[in-house]
Amino acid sequence: MDKQAVRRTLDQLAAFLQLQGESAFRVRAVQHAARSELLATGRSSALDELREQVPPGLAEMLRIPGLGAAKVRQIHDSLAIESLADLEAAAGDGRLAALPRFGTKTAENVRRGIASLRRASGLRLFHHAWDESEAVRRALAGLEDGSALRVEMAGAVRRRCEVIGALELVAVHAEPAAREALVRRLGQAPGVTEITGREGRVTLRFASGTLVEVLLTTPDRFGLDWIRATGSPAHVAGLESRARAMGVSLSAPFPDEPSLYRALGLAWVPPELREGNGEL
Repeated sequence: MDKQAVRRTLDQLAAFLQLQGESAFRVRAVQHAARSELLATGRSSALDELREQVPPGLAEMLRIPGLGAAKVRQIHDSLAIESLADLEAAAGDGRLAALPRFGTKTAENVRRGIASLRRASGLRLFHHAWDESEAVRRALAGLEDGSALRVEMAGAVRRRCEVIGALELVAVHAEPAAREALVRRLGQAPGVTEITGREGRVTLRFASGTLVEVLLTTPDRFGLDWIRATGSPAHVAGLESRARAMGVSLSAPFPDEPSLYRALGLAWVPPELREGNGEL
């Protein structure tokens, strides 16, 4: 972990502790212990514990310019707000401006900050999206405990669309029982500041602000799930319609993509053609 990543992690650790009302002395002590652990292992057990305790929405609020831990804690304690949506509503209806040391100017700045966060999580050009996705894919594929058997790009990036919205990956785990272990390990991956979702799909938020959707699957379902995570809705709907017409059960094992296309009497379709424009 480089110096900038260590500094970002320690800053986040301090903010989370301040959200819980810890003293400055306590914050410095925990940061000191965490620094050694970060340099040795690339992660902080204290931060992992705090992520379980601090509502995800409060972590998002810390990314709004001008809202430090003290103000976020004040908002939470006074208005019981735990999400950006609720914060935006409070900024618009006057509740936020009415808080001590806030006012209408701060409320307006909060509304602008929320809008800016949403734009930052929006569209990017293909080459930027590819670089981001590949960096995350390599990081998750390299998890030391081997909980991720395979990690592959999916979605619009894999289809090589010119403009990309969501970043999507597919991660393979050994068996259904191993899913929870993989989810926990993903939440501890370098740079991950938040993880939401616990079933077949999770969303990772990185310190850079990047959001990545990860579909979790097993080896026998990998081919089907990779196709579903890659193709446009129209392409996937076309395959499902063809399967129904042919009586092909999509509950059968499809360990790779060609096996599903073969079962439907089709040649493998390159990802960049999976747009539902007559390729089937």
